[in-house]
Amino acid sequence: MRVNLKKSVIFLSILIVGAMSLASCNKIAGLLSYNLALQTIDGQFTVPIIADTTQSQNAGTTTVYINVDSFIRASTGNNLGVNNISSVKVQSCSISAQNADSHNNFANFQSCDFSFSSDVNNSVIHPATITNNPDTYAASINLPVDNNLELKSYLTGHQFSYFIKAKMRRPTTKQINCTVHVQLNITVQ
Repeated sequence: MRVNLKKSVIFLSILIVGAMSLASCNKIAGLLSYNLALQTIDGQFTVPIIADTTQSQNAGTTTVYINVDSFIRASTGNNLGVNNISSVKVQSCSISAQNADSHNNFANFQSCDFSFSSDVNNSVIHPATITNNPDTYAASINLPVDNNLELKSYLTGHQFSYFIKAKMRRPTTKQINCTVHVQLNITVQ
């Protein structure tokens, strides 16, 4: 009987230590934080011929589809997902033109604004803008980003609409085929 009691005490001790270890692991996992750089799907759009140089014009719109939850799960060993997002900021935004020429390139743009919305938050937010673009030939443009804008409420969906507005310095004479590249910094805990 003493042998059975001794075995029971040992078994109970192992169970208690195991339960405490699991509880400690969960507490440690809750303290982990990941900063994940998400290069979104590039958006393709065409800047139409724009003759008006007096006001900002719609220079392009595109929709991209991204499974942010799958990206986070793949980046964290399937431990965290979209519900664990604590912060999202735009890290970079650039636009490149595939068919720029000497008369139709980003020198035509006096200013340029990138904004977006999503299928879960349709309020349009403007995280990247250049207000005084240089008047020099450029087949690509990097838009300064606002690091203070919090985009967390936009990222739980799968569909993202990108909007490009521009005030032209000079009219364009042909359509310009462009790609917008956006990189996000996602913090998950």
